[in-house]
Amino acid sequence: MKDVWPYAQKAGKQLNIDPQVLVAQAALETGWGRGVITHPDGRSTHNVFGIKAGAGWQKEAASVPTLEYRDGIAVKERASFRSSGSLAEG
Repeated sequence: MKDVWPYAQKAGKQLNIDPQVLVAQAALETGWGRGVITHPDGRSTHNVFGIKAGAGWQKEAASVPTLEYRDGIAVKERASFRSSGSLAEG
């Protein structure tokens, strides 16, 4: 997560949020960086916040199995997640 820190500082300043909150969220979403979503070819999506690629997302995405909760019930499904070219973009 140390690689995220400079970007968290910059984004935190722009959003008026403590950058530690951004790092904490990234750590939570990725298991301290161990579970960053990757493409089938192994490339990183740099999506450290687990942001899904909705219908309006026009850039690259990665489709992976995920566990979602529907009315309190865990459901396994596939979902598309946003992909960026770098941590700075992500």
